[in-house]
Amino acid sequence: MRECASEITMDYSFLILLGVFLVFMWLMTIPEKRRLKQRQAMLDAIKVGDQIETVSRIYGEVVSVTESDFTIQIGVGSDVRVRVNREGIARVIPPAGSEETGK
Repeated sequence: MRECASEITMDYSFLILLGVFLVFMWLMTIPEKRRLKQRQAMLDAIKVGDQIETVSRIYGEVVSVTESDFTIQIGVGSDVRVRVNREGIARVIPPAGSEETGK
């Protein structure tokens, strides 16, 4: 009789532990999905003339936008242009008079 009760308790303990693990994993994925949506929105909003920073910390102005990449001009009045893949964009730098912060 005691053996049967301990088996039932172990089964419920395992189910509770599994439930807690699943809820924890679900809660961890919510912020990641939010970050991915924000990043995709940022990349979709980039247009010619925007100042950007790449993941390799190169700053430039977007001079051409295609579906898969951007062409940026490095330096004011410079003829140096670099093609950057969409995944290579770290952030868009807000204009100097803008009230946005670089979070």
